Amino acid sequence: TVTDSGASPAAQGFTPRGDYAGGATYARNDVVKSAGILYTSTQDGNTGNAPASSPAFWVEFLNPSDISLGPAALMAK
Repeated sequence: TVTDSGASPAAQGFTPRGDYAGGATYARNDVVKSAGILYTSTQDGNTGNAPASSPAFWVEFLNPSDISLGPAALMAK
């Protein structure tokens, strides 16, 4: 049996954290800016892993150079 508690589900969004700082600890879904590119942390406890060189810890969220490619090219990326 499932009952509705009336509570809203918790949001699972992104957390903007500003410019990347090597000494900071990032959580999953934290978004940072590094070299003009936005990256999203893929895991909690992410410390000392530079976004551009640590693909196991970061995924590219938005690269301004991709904007000129158009929607079809972005989806294929």
